[in-house]
Amino acid sequence: MKEKLLLLGSVGGAVAATACCWGPLVALTFGLGSFGAATVALGKYTPVLAGAAFLFLAVGFYQAYRPVPALCCDAEGRCAPGPLRAQRVQRASLWVSTMLVFAALGYHFANPAWFAGKSAPTQVAGVQTVDFEVVGMYCEGCATTIQTALRTQKGVKDAQVSLKDGKAVVHYDPAAVSPAKIQEAINTLGYKAKRSPDQR
Repeated sequence: MKEKLLLLGSVGGAVAATACCWGPLVALTFGLGSFGAATVALGKYTPVLAGAAFLFLAVGFYQAYRPVPALCCDAEGRCAPGPLRAQRVQRASLWVSTMLVFAALGYHFANPAWFAGKSAPTQVAGVQTVDFEVVGMYCEGCATTIQTALRTQKGVKDAQVSLKDGKAVVHYDPAAVSPAKIQEAINTLGYKAKRSPDQR
C-alpha cells in the first residue's frame, strides 16, 4: 500500500507541477476559464512541485531496491527468497512512473520550436500583425500552450510566443478576427495579455 501511495504521489506531483501547461488547454477545450487561470497560477510553484515528485520517486526507489531481510530461514541459515513477484511489479511500476514524471516535466521545459509546425508568414496582402505583452508565463510550455491555442483561432495566420521577451506576435486576417478577440483568447487561457504600448 505504501508503494502505491509513493507512485501516486510522484505522478501527482509531476501532474501538478505541469498543470500550468496543460490546464489552460483543458480549460479552453471545455470552456472552464477559471480552471485555466487557477492552473496558470501554479506555474510559480513548479520547482516545489517537481521537487516533491522527485522526492516521492527517491523514496519509492529506496523502498523498491532496499535489501529485504529474509522472512523464512531454517535452522541451518538457508532462507527462502522474499516476495519476488510483488517486488518486480513494484519496480516496474516505479520505472513507468519515473518515465511519466520525466515526460511531463520534459514537456513543461521543452522548447516551443519543437512544436512550432508553422513558420512566420511572409508579408501577404490583408494580413496584419499585432503584438501583445503576456504576463503569467513561467516556462517554455506556457509559451507553447498560448502559441498552439492562438494558431487554432479562426483568422490567425501565425503566432510566435516568446517566454524570454514575454510577448506574443500574431499575424492575422482583420476580416476574420480582431486584436480584441485574440487578446481575449490569451486571457481565456489564464494569462494576462495587453497590447504592446507602441500599438495602442
